[in-house]
Amino acid sequence: MKLAQLMAIGLTVGTIGVSVATVSADEVRDGSTAASVTLKGGELTFSEIAPTIAFEDITLTGEAQTVGAKAEAIIGINDYRGIDGNWDLTVKETAPVDAKSFTEQGLQINLAATANAGVTAETVAVSEENQLVANGSRFEHTIDLNPTLAAPKATAAGTYATTLDWTLKPAE
Repeated sequence: MKLAQLMAIGLTVGTIGVSVATVSADEVRDGSTAASVTLKGGELTFSEIAPTIAFEDITLTGEAQTVGAKAEAIIGINDYRGIDGNWDLTVKETAPVDAKSFTEQGLQINLAATANAGVTAETVAVSEENQLVANGSRFEHTIDLNPTLAAPKATAAGTYATTLDWTLKPAE
């Protein structure tokens, strides 16, 4: 009888041990974690503005002449606003108060701008009114201005100066 009781206890303990070792399907639990982030728009800025545009010297010959710049003239633009909106780059000429101006002598700066993909560049005759030079959208862009200077035949000898004022703003 003791042997039978021990066997019954052993079977009961063994069965309990097995039932404790298994997990039934209705005891499985699921959970979830929410993730979020806020992306803040950056800025629309110039990364580079040609500090000067020096044109090749002109020797007067009694004829109208056009010359190029002595060095490359670049405008760099970074658009990190994080939107699909475009930007506009405009330029206008402002004659200095204390120097002989380009405008007074009929000197004309022309820009035949070129740019990397994502930018529409324009050919512009710079004037005292804002002129659209380029329009583009996100990320980094480089605009080569490819400036030339047209001098009429009646230009007087001298050194002339002007200022190009650049405006970068969201497109309207």
